[in-house]
This record gives sequence, C-alpha cells and structure tokens, in this order.
Amino acid sequence: MILGTKRLFSFILLISVLILTPCKLEAQLLGGAKTTTEEPVKTPDDSLGRRTPQGTVNGFIKAIGDQNYLRASQYFMLSKRSYRKTSERIRIAKTFQQLLDQGGNFSPSSILSNKELGRIDDNLATGVDLVGNISTDKISIQLYLENQSDDSEPALWLFSAETIEAILASRY
Repeated sequence: MILGTKRLFSFILLISVLILTPCKLEAQLLGGAKTTTEEPVKTPDDSLGRRTPQGTVNGFIKAIGDQNYLRASQYFMLSKRSYRKTSERIRIAKTFQQLLDQGGNFSPSSILSNKELGRIDDNLATGVDLVGNISTDKISIQLYLENQSDDSEPALWLFSAETIEAILASRY
C-alpha cells in the first residue's frame, strides 16, 4: 500500500507540475511561410559622393581644387550632345571655376542638405536645391542642383542643365 501511495503521489505531483508549468507550444505547418526579419535596403555608394546635395558640392569643390576638370564635369547635367566630348566637359569645368573665382560662393556646408531628398523646406520643386551663386558686375547666376534619378533609383544630384547653360552663356 505504501508503494502504491508513493506512485499515486508521484503521479499527482507530475500532473500538477505539467499543469502549473507554463509552456509555449507552437505548431508549424509544412510549407508554411517563415517569418524572417527583413534588413533595410542599403543604397549603393556613388564613388563621387553625389547621393546628396552636400556630397555633390563637396566632391565638385575637391575636383576643382585638384584641377581634375574631367572629374569635376561628372557633377554636371549636360543637356547637349556636343557638351559630352571630353574637351568640352573640361572647358565647362574650367569656365565654372573661373566664374567662382571672380565672384562665386556656395552655401555653407551646414545649410546644404546631406539627405538624398535634398531640402524640402526651401519653396523649390522637389529634387531641386539652390546651393550657391555667382555674382559679378556683368552676371548673376543661381547655382542649382537637380536629383536626376526617379523614385526607383538612388539619388544622383548634379548641377542643373540650366545652371550649366548660364555658365556657358556668361562667356559670350
């Protein structure tokens, strides 16, 4: 009888432990969807830093400072096919530098946007940022950058075609 009572007591203790112990049971169906944590999509870097207006201005200033006019021209939106020749691209970059030296300035780096969207509080169209100006006795040119990508691509900020045209027109 004592052996039976011990078994009965052990059985009751085991049942009590199983009932009182919280356990989490999950069923998984074969072929069911797996839950995974999606990692945010990383935008590929641009070797010239043109993903933000600030990066474009800084990269352009560095290229001009290094007198690497061909690299500097990669910051331009060139609307005419004739501008795409290497010699023309270099000529445009040198002209831009000369005008900057005569009376140009860029907005302080702290004001230039370091976001892919650019500034959204400047009353300009989305994808357009004013980043400086050139002002001499003869000319006044606003320096605009435009985001050349669509929503499905990473941002690519370049000096606008209108800015480049105004720089070229100033020589004549």
